Amino acid sequence: MKREEKGTPCQRQSRYTPLVLVTGTHAFTHMYAALLPLVYPFIVMEFGISYAAIGILEGVSRFSGGLLQGPAGLLGRFIPRRLLLGLDNLLLALSMAFLSLSATFGHFFTATVMGRVVQSPQHPIGSSLISEWFGKKLRGTTFAINYAGGNVGSIIVPLIAGGLFALIGWRGTVGVFTFPGLLFGILAITMLSGAGKVVSTTTGSSKPRLGGELRKVFKDANSRFIIISSMLAAGGRGLGIISVFIPLYLRDTIRDGLGLDPMTTSVLFTILLVGSVVGPLFLGRISDRFGRIRILQTTLLLSSLCIFLLVLSGNNLSLIIPVLLAMGFTNYSFSPLFQTMLADVAHPSVRDLAFSLFFTLSFGLGAVWSFGLGLVADQLGFQALFFIAAIAPLAALPFTFPLKE
Repeated sequence: MKREEKGTPCQRQSRYTPLVLVTGTHAFTHMYAALLPLVYPFIVMEFGISYAAIGILEGVSRFSGGLLQGPAGLLGRFIPRRLLLGLDNLLLALSMAFLSLSATFGHFFTATVMGRVVQSPQHPIGSSLISEWFGKKLRGTTFAINYAGGNVGSIIVPLIAGGLFALIGWRGTVGVFTFPGLLFGILAITMLSGAGKVVSTTTGSSKPRLGGELRKVFKDANSRFIIISSMLAAGGRGLGIISVFIPLYLRDTIRDGLGLDPMTTSVLFTILLVGSVVGPLFLGRISDRFGRIRILQTTLLLSSLCIFLLVLSGNNLSLIIPVLLAMGFTNYSFSPLFQTMLADVAHPSVRDLAFSLFFTLSFGLGAVWSFGLGLVADQLGFQALFFIAAIAPLAALPFTFPLKE
Protein backbone atom coordinates (compact mmCIF):
# COMPACT_ATOMS: atom_id res chain seq x y z
CA MET A 1 0.00 0.00 0.00
CA LYS A 2 1.54 3.31 -1.10
CA ARG A 3 -1.31 5.70 -0.83
CA GLU A 4 0.86 8.62 0.19
CA GLU A 5 2.50 8.64 -3.27
CA LYS A 6 -0.87 8.82 -5.09
CA GLY A 7 -3.34 11.62 -5.63
CA THR A 8 -2.99 15.36 -5.76
CA PRO A 9 -1.36 17.32 -2.91
CA CYS A 10 -4.85 18.45 -1.90
CA GLN A 11 -6.07 14.86 -1.71
CA ARG A 12 -3.03 13.84 0.31
CA GLN A 13 -3.51 16.79 2.65
CA SER A 14 -7.16 15.90 3.28
CA ARG A 15 -6.16 12.82 5.30
CA TYR A 16 -4.44 14.94 7.93
CA THR A 17 -7.65 16.59 9.12
CA PRO A 18 -9.19 13.25 10.15
CA LEU A 19 -5.81 12.31 11.68
CA VAL A 20 -6.05 15.40 13.89
CA LEU A 21 -9.59 14.45 14.94
CA VAL A 22 -8.61 10.85 15.75
CA THR A 23 -5.64 12.18 17.73
CA GLY A 24 -7.95 14.59 19.56
CA THR A 25 -10.27 11.82 20.71
CA HIS A 26 -7.18 9.84 21.71
CA ALA A 27 -5.87 12.81 23.70
CA PHE A 28 -9.02 12.90 25.81
CA THR A 29 -8.69 9.24 26.80
CA HIS A 30 -5.13 10.08 27.87
CA MET A 31 -6.39 13.01 29.92
CA TYR A 32 -8.52 10.53 31.82
CA ALA A 33 -5.59 8.13 32.20
CA ALA A 34 -3.32 10.93 33.45
CA LEU A 35 -5.87 12.40 35.85
CA LEU A 36 -6.64 9.16 37.70
CA PRO A 37 -3.10 8.63 39.13
CA LEU A 38 -3.13 12.21 40.44
CA VAL A 39 -6.50 11.58 42.09
CA TYR A 40 -5.45 8.26 43.66
CA PRO A 41 -3.47 9.79 46.56
CA PHE A 42 -6.59 11.76 47.55
CA ILE A 43 -8.68 8.59 47.30
CA VAL A 44 -6.23 6.66 49.49
CA MET A 45 -6.57 9.33 52.20
CA GLU A 46 -10.32 10.04 51.85
CA PHE A 47 -11.55 6.44 51.72
CA GLY A 48 -8.72 4.90 53.76
CA ILE A 49 -7.78 2.24 51.20
CA SER A 50 -4.51 0.43 50.55
CA TYR A 51 -2.21 0.38 47.53
CA ALA A 52 -3.40 -3.16 46.93
CA ALA A 53 -6.93 -1.74 46.49
CA ILE A 54 -5.57 0.71 43.89
CA GLY A 55 -3.86 -2.21 42.15
CA ILE A 56 -7.14 -4.17 42.14
CA LEU A 57 -8.99 -1.12 40.81
CA GLU A 58 -6.45 -0.67 38.01
CA GLY A 59 -6.36 -4.38 37.27
CA VAL A 60 -10.14 -4.87 37.09
CA SER A 61 -10.84 -1.66 35.17
CA ARG A 62 -8.02 -2.14 32.66
CA PHE A 63 -8.79 -5.83 32.21
CA SER A 64 -12.47 -5.03 31.56
CA GLY A 65 -11.61 -2.32 29.06
CA GLY A 66 -8.82 -4.36 27.48
CA LEU A 67 -10.96 -7.47 27.08
CA LEU A 68 -13.60 -5.45 25.25
CA GLN A 69 -11.17 -3.90 22.78
CA GLY A 70 -11.50 -6.98 20.59
CA PRO A 71 -15.30 -6.79 20.20
CA ALA A 72 -15.11 -2.98 20.07
CA GLY A 73 -12.63 -3.11 17.20
CA LEU A 74 -14.86 -5.48 15.25
CA LEU A 75 -17.86 -3.17 15.72
CA GLY A 76 -16.27 -1.04 13.01
CA ARG A 77 -17.54 -3.62 10.52
CA PHE A 78 -21.14 -2.82 11.44
CA ILE A 79 -21.19 0.72 12.87
CA PRO A 80 -19.57 3.85 11.34
CA ARG A 81 -16.23 4.29 13.05
CA ARG A 82 -16.69 8.04 13.49
CA LEU A 83 -19.73 7.24 15.64
CA LEU A 84 -17.75 4.75 17.73
CA LEU A 85 -14.93 7.25 18.37
CA GLY A 86 -17.38 10.07 19.14
CA LEU A 87 -19.43 8.01 21.58
CA ASP A 88 -16.17 6.85 23.17
CA ASN A 89 -15.42 10.42 24.24
CA LEU A 90 -19.00 11.39 25.13
CA LEU A 91 -19.56 8.35 27.35
CA LEU A 92 -16.13 8.77 28.95
CA ALA A 93 -17.05 12.34 29.88
CA LEU A 94 -20.25 11.00 31.46
CA SER A 95 -18.23 8.41 33.41
CA MET A 96 -15.96 11.16 34.74
CA ALA A 97 -19.02 13.12 35.88
CA PHE A 98 -20.13 10.06 37.87
CA LEU A 99 -16.58 9.70 39.20
CA SER A 100 -16.62 13.23 40.61
CA LEU A 101 -19.83 12.44 42.53
CA SER A 102 -18.51 9.26 44.21
CA ALA A 103 -19.61 9.00 47.83
CA THR A 104 -17.76 5.74 48.55
CA PHE A 105 -14.84 3.82 47.14
CA GLY A 106 -17.37 1.38 45.67
CA HIS A 107 -18.91 4.22 43.65
CA PHE A 108 -15.46 5.39 42.58
CA PHE A 109 -14.54 1.84 41.58
CA THR A 110 -17.69 1.40 39.48
CA ALA A 111 -17.26 4.74 37.69
CA THR A 112 -13.60 3.95 36.93
CA VAL A 113 -14.49 0.58 35.41
CA MET A 114 -17.22 2.26 33.37
CA GLY A 115 -14.68 4.79 32.09
CA ARG A 116 -12.28 2.06 30.96
CA VAL A 117 -15.04 0.08 29.26
CA VAL A 118 -16.56 2.91 27.21
CA GLN A 119 -13.19 3.95 25.78
CA SER A 120 -12.43 0.43 24.47
CA PRO A 121 -13.03 1.36 20.77
CA GLN A 122 -10.36 4.08 20.79
CA HIS A 123 -7.17 2.11 20.16
CA PRO A 124 -8.31 -0.60 17.71
CA ILE A 125 -10.52 1.77 15.71
CA GLY A 126 -8.01 4.63 15.63
CA SER A 127 -5.10 2.35 14.71
CA SER A 128 -7.11 0.64 11.98
CA LEU A 129 -8.03 4.00 10.43
CA ILE A 130 -4.45 5.28 10.45
CA SER A 131 -3.29 2.02 8.84
CA GLU A 132 -5.78 2.58 6.03
CA TRP A 133 -4.97 6.25 5.48
CA PHE A 134 -1.15 5.97 5.44
CA GLY A 135 1.29 3.50 3.88
CA LYS A 136 4.60 2.26 5.23
CA LYS A 137 6.65 5.35 4.37
CA LEU A 138 4.63 7.53 6.73
CA ARG A 139 3.07 4.95 9.02
CA GLY A 140 5.66 5.18 11.81
CA THR A 141 5.35 8.96 11.84
CA THR A 142 1.56 9.03 11.82
CA PHE A 143 1.24 6.35 14.49
CA ALA A 144 3.70 8.39 16.55
CA ILE A 145 1.64 11.56 15.99
CA ASN A 146 -1.48 9.79 17.24
CA TYR A 147 0.34 8.32 20.24
CA ALA A 148 2.27 11.47 21.10
CA GLY A 149 -0.84 13.58 20.56
CA GLY A 150 -2.56 11.43 23.14
CA ASN A 151 0.31 12.10 25.50
CA VAL A 152 -0.08 15.84 24.91
CA GLY A 153 -3.46 15.35 26.55
CA SER A 154 -1.61 13.68 29.42
CA ILE A 155 0.76 16.64 29.79
CA ILE A 156 -2.07 19.16 29.98
CA VAL A 157 -3.61 17.40 32.97
CA PRO A 158 -0.91 17.82 35.67
CA LEU A 159 -0.19 21.38 34.51
CA ILE A 160 -3.81 22.34 35.16
CA ALA A 161 -4.78 19.85 37.84
CA GLY A 162 -2.06 20.88 40.30
CA GLY A 163 -3.68 24.30 40.74
CA LEU A 164 -7.27 23.07 40.45
CA PHE A 165 -6.81 20.56 43.27
CA ALA A 166 -6.01 23.43 45.62
CA LEU A 167 -8.88 25.61 44.38
CA ILE A 168 -11.82 23.24 43.88
CA GLY A 169 -10.64 19.85 45.18
CA TRP A 170 -10.29 16.59 43.30
CA ARG A 171 -14.04 16.30 42.60
CA GLY A 172 -14.31 19.68 40.95
CA THR A 173 -11.10 19.04 39.01
CA VAL A 174 -12.48 15.81 37.56
CA GLY A 175 -15.65 17.67 36.60
CA VAL A 176 -13.70 20.35 34.72
CA PHE A 177 -11.95 17.75 32.58
CA THR A 178 -15.23 16.36 31.23
CA PHE A 179 -15.59 19.29 28.81
CA PRO A 180 -12.84 18.31 26.30
CA GLY A 181 -14.53 14.93 25.91
CA LEU A 182 -17.84 16.54 25.04
CA LEU A 183 -16.10 18.75 22.45
CA PHE A 184 -14.06 16.03 20.73
CA GLY A 185 -16.95 13.58 20.83
CA ILE A 186 -19.22 15.95 18.95
CA LEU A 187 -16.47 16.89 16.45
CA ALA A 188 -15.68 13.24 15.71
CA ILE A 189 -19.30 12.35 15.00
CA THR A 190 -19.98 15.39 12.82
CA MET A 191 -16.65 16.01 11.05
CA LEU A 192 -14.62 12.77 10.87
CA SER A 193 -14.63 11.97 7.16
CA GLY A 194 -13.33 8.69 5.76
CA ALA A 195 -14.28 6.83 8.95
CA GLY A 196 -17.31 4.77 7.99
CA LYS A 197 -17.63 1.03 8.34
CA VAL A 198 -14.71 -1.25 7.52
CA VAL A 199 -14.76 -2.09 3.81
CA SER A 200 -13.84 -5.72 3.24
CA THR A 201 -10.95 -6.32 0.83
CA THR A 202 -11.40 -10.08 0.74
CA THR A 203 -12.48 -11.89 -2.38
CA GLY A 204 -15.21 -14.47 -2.61
CA SER A 205 -17.70 -14.50 0.22
CA SER A 206 -18.81 -11.09 1.36
CA LYS A 207 -19.07 -12.42 4.91
CA PRO A 208 -15.83 -14.25 5.73
CA ARG A 209 -15.92 -16.43 8.81
CA LEU A 210 -14.28 -15.07 11.95
CA GLY A 211 -12.47 -18.33 12.67
CA GLY A 212 -10.76 -18.28 9.29
CA GLU A 213 -9.74 -14.67 9.78
CA LEU A 214 -8.29 -15.45 13.21
CA ARG A 215 -6.20 -18.22 11.67
CA LYS A 216 -5.05 -15.77 9.04
CA VAL A 217 -3.80 -13.39 11.73
CA PHE A 218 -1.96 -16.03 13.74
CA LYS A 219 -0.58 -17.75 10.65
CA ASP A 220 1.78 -14.82 10.22
CA ALA A 221 4.81 -15.33 12.48
CA ASN A 222 5.53 -11.60 12.70
CA SER A 223 2.04 -10.89 14.05
CA ARG A 224 2.37 -13.67 16.64
CA PHE A 225 5.72 -12.45 17.95
CA ILE A 226 4.61 -8.81 18.01
CA ILE A 227 1.58 -9.68 20.13
CA ILE A 228 3.55 -11.95 22.51
CA SER A 229 6.38 -9.47 23.05
CA SER A 230 3.96 -6.59 23.61
CA MET A 231 2.16 -8.63 26.28
CA LEU A 232 5.40 -9.24 28.16
CA ALA A 233 6.67 -5.68 27.79
CA ALA A 234 3.38 -4.33 29.19
CA GLY A 235 4.81 -4.66 32.73
CA GLY A 236 7.16 -1.75 32.03
CA ARG A 237 4.95 0.22 29.65
CA GLY A 238 4.38 3.92 30.18
CA LEU A 239 0.60 3.77 30.02
CA GLY A 240 -0.98 1.65 32.72
CA ILE A 241 2.18 1.01 34.75
CA ILE A 242 4.62 3.94 34.83
CA SER A 243 1.85 6.55 34.66
CA VAL A 244 -0.07 4.86 37.49
CA PHE A 245 2.68 4.11 39.98
CA ILE A 246 5.04 7.07 39.54
CA PRO A 247 2.69 9.62 41.23
CA LEU A 248 2.01 7.15 44.05
CA TYR A 249 5.75 6.59 44.49
CA LEU A 250 6.47 10.32 44.52
CA ARG A 251 3.73 11.02 47.12
CA ASP A 252 4.11 7.91 49.29
CA THR A 253 5.19 8.28 52.93
CA ILE A 254 4.28 4.77 54.16
CA ARG A 255 6.49 2.44 52.18
CA ASP A 256 9.71 3.53 50.48
CA GLY A 257 8.25 6.42 48.48
CA LEU A 258 9.63 9.95 48.34
CA GLY A 259 6.91 11.82 50.27
CA LEU A 260 6.77 14.82 47.93
CA ASP A 261 4.02 17.45 47.98
CA PRO A 262 1.23 17.50 45.32
CA MET A 263 2.69 20.43 43.35
CA THR A 264 6.17 18.88 43.09
CA THR A 265 4.59 15.57 42.12
CA SER A 266 2.59 17.30 39.36
CA VAL A 267 5.73 19.01 38.01
CA LEU A 268 7.75 15.78 37.98
CA PHE A 269 4.86 13.91 36.39
CA THR A 270 4.71 16.59 33.69
CA ILE A 271 8.43 16.11 32.99
CA LEU A 272 7.81 12.38 32.55
CA LEU A 273 4.97 13.12 30.11
CA VAL A 274 7.06 15.61 28.11
CA GLY A 275 9.36 12.71 27.31
CA SER A 276 6.30 10.64 26.40
CA VAL A 277 5.50 13.13 23.61
CA VAL A 278 9.00 13.69 22.27
CA GLY A 279 10.09 10.04 22.38
CA PRO A 280 7.37 8.45 20.21
CA LEU A 281 7.60 11.28 17.65
CA PHE A 282 11.37 10.97 17.33
CA LEU A 283 11.56 7.18 17.36
CA GLY A 284 8.54 6.79 15.09
CA ARG A 285 10.13 9.06 12.51
CA ILE A 286 13.53 7.36 12.52
CA SER A 287 11.82 3.95 12.34
CA ASP A 288 10.35 5.08 9.00
CA ARG A 289 13.84 5.89 7.77
CA PHE A 290 16.03 3.17 9.30
CA GLY A 291 13.72 0.22 10.04
CA ARG A 292 11.69 -0.63 13.08
CA ILE A 293 13.18 -3.78 14.61
CA ARG A 294 16.51 -2.40 15.86
CA ILE A 295 14.81 0.78 17.05
CA LEU A 296 12.29 -1.33 18.99
CA GLN A 297 14.97 -3.56 20.52
CA THR A 298 17.07 -0.57 21.60
CA THR A 299 14.01 1.09 23.10
CA LEU A 300 13.16 -2.00 25.15
CA LEU A 301 16.70 -2.14 26.55
CA LEU A 302 16.73 1.55 27.44
CA SER A 303 13.26 1.29 29.00
CA SER A 304 14.53 -1.32 31.43
CA LEU A 305 17.64 0.72 32.21
CA CYS A 306 15.60 3.84 32.99
CA ILE A 307 13.47 2.04 35.56
CA PHE A 308 16.58 0.70 37.32
CA LEU A 309 18.08 4.22 37.34
CA LEU A 310 14.95 5.65 38.96
CA VAL A 311 15.35 3.29 41.91
CA LEU A 312 19.06 4.14 42.19
CA SER A 313 18.30 7.88 42.14
CA GLY A 314 16.72 7.77 45.59
CA ASN A 315 15.27 11.15 46.55
CA ASN A 316 17.88 13.18 44.63
CA LEU A 317 15.78 15.45 42.42
CA SER A 318 18.75 16.42 40.26
CA LEU A 319 18.93 12.77 39.21
CA ILE A 320 15.21 12.02 39.20
CA ILE A 321 14.38 14.77 36.69
CA PRO A 322 16.57 13.53 33.81
CA VAL A 323 15.68 9.91 34.58
CA LEU A 324 11.95 10.67 34.40
CA LEU A 325 12.47 12.54 31.13
CA ALA A 326 14.38 9.58 29.67
CA MET A 327 11.76 7.17 31.02
CA GLY A 328 9.03 9.12 29.24
CA PHE A 329 11.12 9.04 26.06
CA THR A 330 11.59 5.27 26.08
CA ASN A 331 8.87 3.54 28.12
CA TYR A 332 6.07 5.29 26.24
CA SER A 333 7.65 4.61 22.83
CA PHE A 334 7.75 0.86 22.41
CA SER A 335 3.96 0.51 22.31
CA PRO A 336 3.48 2.68 19.18
CA LEU A 337 6.45 0.89 17.59
CA PHE A 338 4.72 -2.45 18.18
CA GLN A 339 1.51 -1.03 16.68
CA THR A 340 3.30 0.31 13.61
CA MET A 341 5.01 -3.02 12.99
CA LEU A 342 1.68 -4.82 13.29
CA ALA A 343 0.16 -2.43 10.74
CA ASP A 344 3.07 -3.24 8.39
CA VAL A 345 2.74 -7.02 8.58
CA ALA A 346 -0.99 -7.69 9.05
CA HIS A 347 -2.95 -8.44 5.89
CA PRO A 348 -5.28 -5.52 5.05
CA SER A 349 -8.33 -7.81 5.01
CA VAL A 350 -7.83 -8.74 8.69
CA ARG A 351 -5.95 -5.69 9.96
CA ASP A 352 -8.89 -4.54 12.10
CA LEU A 353 -9.03 -8.01 13.68
CA ALA A 354 -5.25 -8.02 14.23
CA PHE A 355 -5.46 -4.73 16.12
CA SER A 356 -8.45 -5.97 18.11
CA LEU A 357 -6.43 -8.99 19.22
CA PHE A 358 -3.31 -6.91 19.87
CA PHE A 359 -5.05 -4.46 22.18
CA THR A 360 -7.18 -7.10 23.87
CA LEU A 361 -4.19 -9.26 24.78
CA SER A 362 -1.68 -6.48 25.39
CA PHE A 363 -3.99 -4.37 27.54
CA GLY A 364 -5.55 -7.43 29.12
CA LEU A 365 -2.21 -8.69 30.40
CA GLY A 366 -1.30 -5.09 31.24
CA ALA A 367 -4.25 -5.14 33.64
CA VAL A 368 -2.82 -8.26 35.28
CA TRP A 369 0.51 -6.46 35.56
CA SER A 370 -1.23 -3.51 37.29
CA PHE A 371 -2.95 -5.80 39.77
CA GLY A 372 0.21 -7.75 40.57
CA LEU A 373 2.43 -4.70 40.92
CA GLY A 374 -0.11 -3.03 43.21
CA LEU A 375 0.13 -6.04 45.52
CA VAL A 376 3.93 -5.89 45.36
CA ALA A 377 3.93 -2.19 46.30
CA ASP A 378 1.64 -2.86 49.25
CA GLN A 379 3.61 -5.83 50.57
CA LEU A 380 7.21 -5.20 49.53
CA GLY A 381 7.42 -1.51 48.60
CA PHE A 382 8.03 0.51 45.47
CA GLN A 383 11.62 -0.56 44.91
CA ALA A 384 10.50 -4.17 44.48
CA LEU A 385 7.71 -2.98 42.17
CA PHE A 386 10.10 -1.08 39.90
CA PHE A 387 12.60 -3.93 39.87
CA ILE A 388 9.92 -6.26 38.47
CA ALA A 389 8.74 -3.59 36.02
CA ALA A 390 12.33 -3.24 34.76
CA ILE A 391 12.50 -6.97 34.00
CA ALA A 392 9.39 -6.89 31.78
CA PRO A 393 10.92 -5.18 28.68
CA LEU A 394 13.92 -7.50 28.94
CA ALA A 395 11.58 -10.52 28.98
CA ALA A 396 9.98 -9.26 25.77
CA LEU A 397 13.28 -8.73 23.98
CA PRO A 398 13.97 -12.37 22.87
CA PHE A 399 10.60 -12.48 21.08
CA THR A 400 11.67 -9.58 18.86
CA PHE A 401 14.66 -11.44 17.43
CA PRO A 402 12.61 -13.56 14.94
CA LEU A 403 10.82 -10.46 13.60
CA LYS A 404 11.45 -9.44 10.00
CA GLU A 405 10.88 -6.05 8.41
